[in-house]
Amino acid sequence: MKKIMIFMMYFLFQQGLFSVDPNHSLTLAIVNDDLEAARDAIARLKDSDGIYAISMGLIKACVLNKTDIALALIEAGADLDVTNFQGDTALDIAKKRNYNDLEAKIAPIYQAHKERATERLYQLARAIESEDDVESFKAQLRGK
Repeated sequence: MKKIMIFMMYFLFQQGLFSVDPNHSLTLAIVNDDLEAARDAIARLKDSDGIYAISMGLIKACVLNKTDIALALIEAGADLDVTNFQGDTALDIAKKRNYNDLEAKIAPIYQAHKERATERLYQLARAIESEDDVESFKAQLRGK
């Protein structure tokens, strides 16, 4: 019976009637270091509002030292502030594991992200001090 179920799933998948979970597809692409499969999974995750899965994919890619996939995930909008269970960001993981090439490529991205976040806080503080309309400022920060 199990063989029949596997065959049916395979047949349905080949016909496009059964889809693999894009989060699982992303994990497989990372493990197999398959950049094209990762980009395909990222596109499907973006269509389904899977930004958390994309962000966790960044953590997985850094654990496995998959630089190109990590950069693709960052480009896709992975949240750079997401951490693993130990509280480490992707950059922290690269540093702790001595993945120097990966660290060298993502460190400037993290630095720019940190500078943008700091600048947003300063802008918010100035808006509050000058008694500007804080709600409109918040909407501007969210890109609305």
